Amino acid sequence: MALFKKDMEPSCLYCANGVRVTEELIACEKWGMMDITESCRHFAYDPLKRVPARPKKVSAGNLNAEDFKL
Repeated sequence: MALFKKDMEPSCLYCANGVRVTEELIACEKWGMMDITESCRHFAYDPLKRVPARPKKVSAGNLNAEDFKL
């Protein structure tokens, strides 16, 4: 089950079986050293390893007081 995004692609970067060693490599319990873009059939999603995308900033330049009235 993938939290936050239903169509998330499996990746060693988010796998519970792996530990990040470098920017590009994951040490997998099952397969050894893997690239962060790879995945295998033992993929187990770990939501705590996922870094969510930053929210988009709102441009306040075109807002006025009437935009905040109910």
